[in-house]
Amino acid sequence: RKREGEMELKVVDLFGKTFSVFLSVEASVEDLLLAIQDRQGITPDQQRLIHEGTQIQVDMPAARTKTLASCGLRDGSLLYLVLRVRGC
Repeated sequence: RKREGEMELKVVDLFGKTFSVFLSVEASVEDLLLAIQDRQGITPDQQRLIHEGTQIQVDMPAARTKTLASCGLRDGSLLYLVLRVRGC
C-alpha cells in the first residue's frame, strides 16, 4: 500500500503480468532498478524500462542518479520491463 510521500509505479513484467512498486517521490532510477531486482530477481544491468514508448536511460553512473520525476515518471505511471540483449 502506498504511504504518504510515496508514489506507485506499475510495471509490466516479461510475462505480461503487472506488479506495483512503491517508492519515495524523491527516489532515483537506481532505487527503481533495485526494487525491481528485489521483486523479479533481474539484475539492474539486465533491465530495460520503457515508459510512454521511450526507454529510460539507465547507463551508469549519472543516469541512475536522476530522479524518477526528471524521467517523467509520476504516481500511477506504467513501465514495461524488458531484458537487455547483449551482443556476441
